[in-house]
Amino acid sequence: MEVIFEPPNLKQELDALFKFCKEYEIEIELDHYYYPVEEGDDEEELDNNRPVKPINYNTSVKLWLPRATYDYDCNLNYILEIVNEAKNGEIMGNFKFIGLNTALIRIDTDNWGLFNRIYEISNLKSSISVSQKIYTLEIIHGLTSFGILLTIEGKFSKYVPPVDSDDVFILISCPDGIENEVIDKLFNSYVFELRSTLGLELHIGVRPDYDPWEEVEPENLENPIEVKLRPLIYGKGINELLEIYNSSSNSHTPENLILAYTRVIEYVSQTVIRKDLIEKTVNKLSSPRALTPDANYILELGKIYEEHRNTNQKDFLLLD
Repeated sequence: MEVIFEPPNLKQELDALFKFCKEYEIEIELDHYYYPVEEGDDEEELDNNRPVKPINYNTSVKLWLPRATYDYDCNLNYILEIVNEAKNGEIMGNFKFIGLNTALIRIDTDNWGLFNRIYEISNLKSSISVSQKIYTLEIIHGLTSFGILLTIEGKFSKYVPPVDSDDVFILISCPDGIENEVIDKLFNSYVFELRSTLGLELHIGVRPDYDPWEEVEPENLENPIEVKLRPLIYGKGINELLEIYNSSSNSHTPENLILAYTRVIEYVSQTVIRKDLIEKTVNKLSSPRALTPDANYILELGKIYEEHRNTNQKDFLLLD
């Protein structure tokens, strides 16, 4: 029995999809359709068992990505769309995907208990018109163009599969083509609305880096890498400095990182300036003249504080 395609040109799209999956070691199966016929298959038996129902864009498809722990059930149209987007897209900063008609920004939260409740809400889609184009935003997870592109680029390993259970994205889509300059603005607007309406605190979630060394078993390494840690720093004032520095690990945007590192510089510079003030003041007060201070001595002492104040103002202007 001949396979029927609706529309007829779907056959070419499906053949191209199977060729793509074979090239990148993605397993694909059309539920109950036995397509395409592989070498050694009994075509007559397959014809007798092949359903009369035609293959269309709603046909169920099962996909297994390399290193994935489970398969993904989607309709054929969705698979064709995300593969096409992946072929024409790019990943930036290991958290953002930009394609022809879609953008994906990986998100994270410190309150997964609250976050998981979003799946109980019927509709979190939001649409907005920008420059006569309609953009739709929503939260999605599972198989996306992000994971397909990671598969194409081979950026996955035993411990970092192309799609992970923690991969949750804000999807921004526009059928008329997505404009790069509006992506971040729409993302920030959507995150603000989720926070205001649901109390949901979201931030950009950078995906774990793919490390090709993870594929090499330790016993097979001829030359193990040796790393020697420097002595730990410890002492008065160090803890406060390290807290400021370590807080930057929670920041994933260049603006927040710059702000965090500026605070480190500001803290260190103020510490150095205060130390210099104390040393100069102590030296001045240790002088024999301190026992019988005259007007000149008092003015010299005041000059030290005046210079300290001017230095503070200069540093403030540099950091402003």
